[in-house]
Amino acid sequence: GLADPGTTFADLARTWTELHGPDLGASTNRMNESMLRLHILPAIGSIRVEDLLPVTLDRYRASRLAEKKPPAKSTLNLEVGLISGVLNFGEKKRIVRNPILRGDIEPLAVEQKTTYFTPDEWKAFIDAADADEDLRAAAPLWRMKLLTASRLGEMIDLRWSAVDFERGSIAITQRKTGRAKALMLTPEMRAVLATVPRGIGDAHVFTYRGLPWAASRLRHHFDRTVKLAGLTGDWTPHSIRHTAATWARKAGVPLDRVAKMLGHAGLDLVLPVRPLLRGGP
Repeated sequence: GLADPGTTFADLARTWTELHGPDLGASTNRMNESMLRLHILPAIGSIRVEDLLPVTLDRYRASRLAEKKPPAKSTLNLEVGLISGVLNFGEKKRIVRNPILRGDIEPLAVEQKTTYFTPDEWKAFIDAADADEDLRAAAPLWRMKLLTASRLGEMIDLRWSAVDFERGSIAITQRKTGRAKALMLTPEMRAVLATVPRGIGDAHVFTYRGLPWAASRLRHHFDRTVKLAGLTGDWTPHSIRHTAATWARKAGVPLDRVAKMLGHAGLDLVLPVRPLLRGGP
């Protein structure tokens, strides 16, 4: 039951917008419409879906990077993710066969170790998350990630059994080391936890539509939020962890306490943060 093999990417994108658009927030739809209209459809809209190849998307990225004002690599990852989403939708609905297999296109590598939010950038980011119905689902996780200086996987794995409201503590298990870091449960953390449905035992603290978050979905939410906030640069969820460390050092928190907050056993992995402290926030 596949449609005419002459279906172009523009044809499929119109159907995707019509049927999938109502499931997304208004601002997300505006962002997707902008990416399609300004960049994606002019480049590949007239190509038949069955003629698309991985090299087609490689050339698309290369042409975007060759522009006078090239986009950030994270923005390009978002655009290619949108193309993949349209193609996956077409195959799921049996409209077309998706010629781009999972894993054919590797995301562009994004530098994670030196990017952090200024207070104004963070406000723009979190305001953008709160303003969109779908992106809002991840906002509590982003807030807790900043407050605990945690990795993405640590927030995904966080369970209610690790939160002790009576003793005022929270234990975050680190995938990387297998150890747990214990932090004081601050009023700000309590306020974040009050915004998500309370669970018991090993129930996940942060969920998406009742299920544990997938790292890929969270990264996609993050990229969409960055774009909606109008931020430029190579941002990743790991930037939030660097932000927590950088802000702590700017506030005069001793290095040993920053190391404990990050879950590092020593100071050697904290010292590289110091060059970031020069100049403005």
